[in-house]
Amino acid sequence: MLYKEWILVRKKLIFLVAIYGLGALGMATMGAPRYYDENPVKPFFTWLLMAQAITFAAAILGGADSFAEETDKGTMGFLLTHPVGRARIYLIKLALNCGAFIVALLTSSLVMFLVDQLPRNHVVYTYTYNNCGIEQGQVSGSAPNQITSLPEAFTGVISNLLIGITLLCLAMLISIYARTTVNAIMFTIIAILLLALSIILFNGNFSRRSIDFSTVVSFQLVPYFLPLLVVLFVAGLVSFKFREF
Repeated sequence: MLYKEWILVRKKLIFLVAIYGLGALGMATMGAPRYYDENPVKPFFTWLLMAQAITFAAAILGGADSFAEETDKGTMGFLLTHPVGRARIYLIKLALNCGAFIVALLTSSLVMFLVDQLPRNHVVYTYTYNNCGIEQGQVSGSAPNQITSLPEAFTGVISNLLIGITLLCLAMLISIYARTTVNAIMFTIIAILLLALSIILFNGNFSRRSIDFSTVVSFQLVPYFLPLLVVLFVAGLVSFKFREF
């Protein structure tokens, strides 16, 4: 059973490594030197924002087909005939899916962290208005950019993974009850939108807070997602254990 699941997840791992790798490679090479010289943003911060979108998609797609695909193909009954407990089946699927995007995210983030450490100067512009009221910018000097520290990078990646694993557990929970993978993906996206809306409605400070570097590379999101992760994990485990297929 473990080998069968690994064969399925291996394709996801190769795909995710390619997607994360292409994203990191593109940010590190194509137009990056000029962009990072003209903007004071840290490369690793920009990478985390991009990686979050990839992680969200990977978690949703990876979790949605965990059980719904078996139900759609009619192989769920065969899967449950294995001399393996349902709890173990659920944990194996969760662990392999988590491992796939954890490996992909960590390797690509390491590359971008090294790129972030390269010395560079931020170009400082002075903006003035001419007689026609048109804004003009002139280079007035340069200043060395700050680099991302190891603790900042670590907390940023961990926060990214926490959100991704939470969404993975949500997608797996919905996948248990969905008939097809497409339905699981659709209902997962709806649930995520409702979750985001509830956070905005019940926490005004969070809705007014701009997503800046300190938000992405700190544990500010942990109080929102850690309890939710535990609830979704337990709910998925219990649901799969008692679900009639």
